[in-house]
Amino acid sequence: MSYEQFILAHKTVPLGYLISTRKALGLLLVHKIPDARFQLFLVKWTAAFFVILGATLWGFKLMPMFLAASVFALGVGLFALLVCLGTGDILLKIAFEDQRFFELATGCRALSIFQDTELSLPQPESFSQRQLEEDSKLHTDIVALEDYRASLLLCKDQAPALLVSNGH
Repeated sequence: MSYEQFILAHKTVPLGYLISTRKALGLLLVHKIPDARFQLFLVKWTAAFFVILGATLWGFKLMPMFLAASVFALGVGLFALLVCLGTGDILLKIAFEDQRFFELATGCRALSIFQDTELSLPQPESFSQRQLEEDSKLHTDIVALEDYRASLLLCKDQAPALLVSNGH
């Protein structure tokens, strides 16, 4: 998919992205190290890594070994997940802006793009259409309820006259 097709398809159809985090980090480190967003990303996650490391050392002194190791393993796993997601996010942002970087990322298979055929979440336009249908159904239910209430009031008003005319 060319860059122009990518930009056009992004605006018209749902796209899916496969990002190789290892290749994406390599590309970003080699080609986009002067970019301020990537530098901020690196500083932020390096600081988070040292915070996790410090908390681990402190945790091993305060908690039992098994509990501290469990918390450390969970923290490292969460850290790795968030770094991978952040790397993919920054790679996509830069690929949207720079055609040469997009071609490079797709050429070395750090970024693969495909059309997402399964809609797992309701799309905004279908959600608003469904909301309009529910609102119109609710409106017809309210009208029917008001008609029923009016007929009950009419029957209540006519009930004494019917009782007198029947002789009760």
